[in-house]
Amino acid sequence: MTGCPRAGRWIGGCSFEARHDRIPPEPTVDPVLGFPFYVSTMEIEARTKRIYVRDVCTRCGKTIERGGK
Repeated sequence: MTGCPRAGRWIGGCSFEARHDRIPPEPTVDPVLGFPFYVSTMEIEARTKRIYVRDVCTRCGKTIERGGK
């Protein structure tokens, strides 16, 4: 891919959004009945881990990778 034709523009330039991997939580095991369950979808959403991956331009597709160690 060559240079982005929108690079450096104030209006109509790149517009970056973060991308994340989502890791759902393990279900809770009911101590009495012994089978896994979730209380609600809000609980699942609250306990889901989000790990940053990269930023992606919504206009041209350019990516900025996460910083490595």
